[in-house]
Amino acid sequence: MAPWDKILLDRFGVEQGRIDAKGDNEYYLAVNSGGDYTWKGKKYSGQAIKVNSKETVIGDKKEENPWDGNMVSLGDDHYRSLVSSRTDEVEDGIDDYSSATMSLNPSSYAGVYASGVLKAVERESQEGKKLDFVSEFKNGTIYKIDGVYYNSHEGLNYLWGSALDKLGIPSIVAVGAAMLYHKSAYNRDVKSGEINKYQRIGPINEPNHNKAIRAGYRLFK
Repeated sequence: MAPWDKILLDRFGVEQGRIDAKGDNEYYLAVNSGGDYTWKGKKYSGQAIKVNSKETVIGDKKEENPWDGNMVSLGDDHYRSLVSSRTDEVEDGIDDYSSATMSLNPSSYAGVYASGVLKAVERESQEGKKLDFVSEFKNGTIYKIDGVYYNSHEGLNYLWGSALDKLGIPSIVAVGAAMLYHKSAYNRDVKSGEINKYQRIGPINEPNHNKAIRAGYRLFK
């Protein structure tokens, strides 16, 4: 068995088969709707759609969001417009943004701008702020973005990654920031003495969320 495969899931997230492939694992969901698909050379009645991960179907470990059969496709332009409007607002609020853009020294501009952006991202990623996309998604529904379906929490991570891309932050920094946030939330749960959602899954951010953040960097490409 190859280390990377194309994996077919049923609507309950149970693996139905896999095909050897190169690159990251790709997940497909066999849904009961119109159309046909071919798997291992055999044609099936129904439709196979590409999903971000197995958790897209069965739900995240720290969320109550298993797929309930609802699928939404608003179009990529909808999400591009949403992310662009939010990041424009973030840039308008960056400290020293105006003075930085007027700098005659490109390296000075880059340093001031980067510092302001990182501070703004930390501030605006808080609950209810401009880079918090949780209200755009509903638990149980999966959402199609750039040809792939995401669950509610994967979707908000995707848009957060897209926003950081628009703000000029590399994907490796975005994923690292998400992992640091998760570790911090885990430590907070441990100190509380209660088994809360972050403590249930451990100190490492879920791989499907990191994958969604990286995928978000393709939205404006």
